[in-house]
Parts: sequence; structure tokens; C-alpha cells
Amino acid sequence: MKRRLILSALLILSACVLPLTSCNKDKVGNEIITVNGNAAVSMTMDKTGDSKTVVVRGNKSWVAEAADWISVEPTSGEADVDITVTISVGVNTGEERIGGVTFTLPGAEFAEVIVTQHGE
Repeated sequence: MKRRLILSALLILSACVLPLTSCNKDKVGNEIITVNGNAAVSMTMDKTGDSKTVVVRGNKSWVAEAADWISVEPTSGEADVDITVTISVGVNTGEERIGGVTFTLPGAEFAEVIVTQHGE
């Protein structure tokens, strides 16, 4: 009987302590993503075409989306790794244009690069 009581107490204690050991970064609302250490970055590109790099880091896997005239490589990255991302634009024969690249984590947290490309 005493043995059963001790085992029951250990089981109850384990059930109470287990939720306290979960990883803090897995909680909803703690998603973080940065570009060059910031939530937003801007860059200016030459009208003849240009490429620049940024470093993206998120505490969860992320994906990138860009305006149709902006290319991004790679378009996704893993958690807790600094990823060098190349942002490129082709020749702009029109007026100056402004677009963006958005790096998004699950849970809707995002970081953004605003791209301005000179025009004719």
C-alpha cells in the first residue's frame, strides 16, 4: 500500500512538473525574424540591374515573397540559422519603382526589405 501511494504521488508530481519543462521558444507569440538584425531594412538598386545580400534569421522556419520584378534566393530558411539571401532586380527601363520582400514566419511575424530601383 505504501509503495502504491509513493508511485501515485510521483505520477502526480510528474504530471504537474512536465508542462513547466516545455521550451519557451515554442510558445505562441515568441516568434522572431530579423533582416540584418532589424525588422525592416531598405535598399536602393541601380536602374541597369543590381544584386545585394542580407542576412535573415528566424527562430522558426521562414518563407520569402517578393514583388514580381524582384528575385530572391533562397526563398526559405530553417530556424536558428543565419541565411545569406540575395535580392536581385533586372534592368528598369521605366520610372523609379518601389517594392518589397517579406520574410514570414508561421504565426504571422515578418520582417521586410523595401527595395527602390532607380528608373530612366
